[in-house]
Amino acid sequence: GHGVPGALMSMLGISFLNEIVIKREIVATNQVLNELRSLVKSSLNQTGSKGENQDGMDIALCAYNTETRLLQFSGANCPLFLNKNGENQIIIYNPDKMPIGVHPRDNHEFTNHEIQLKKGDNFYIFSDGYESQFGGEKKEKLKSKHFQELLVKYCNKPLEEQKAELEDYFNKWKDTNEQTDDVLLIGVKI
Repeated sequence: GHGVPGALMSMLGISFLNEIVIKREIVATNQVLNELRSLVKSSLNQTGSKGENQDGMDIALCAYNTETRLLQFSGANCPLFLNKNGENQIIIYNPDKMPIGVHPRDNHEFTNHEIQLKKGDNFYIFSDGYESQFGGEKKEKLKSKHFQELLVKYCNKPLEEQKAELEDYFNKWKDTNEQTDDVLLIGVKI
């Protein structure tokens, strides 16, 4: 979100995530998102009634076990992209198509993806800002397919180089166009 509503949702989200993970010691990513949705709906008095506040948030949440290299992922409208070491492709772990907050599907549980990682694998979680930036010759959105191609192109480089290449590409793509959204990209190399 943007402005005051976005800031409010971010503050609520951080506060509730701390309560869920630290105080309640819930670590399964889908259970964390289920609890987060419940707390957000309760704090905003969201019942799903027509005309009420519909604020919510999208999130990609990961939990990584450093000993077993097992990654848990759950997403509310935000996917996880995985590049296996040495492969020239992106594996997409799709999110659930519902936000944290009131939604017609908010009685459904979030999915918990368990992914066994190996040394050299890369995974990425991100906001939609990179993909939805207008630019290029046709002044169109960058889009997911193009973003995946960029990740494959740079994934075998060290993370600092990936960051520099992706920032450089984004700025050249955007050119003189106004930035349309926030851009957050987290990349992890095992």
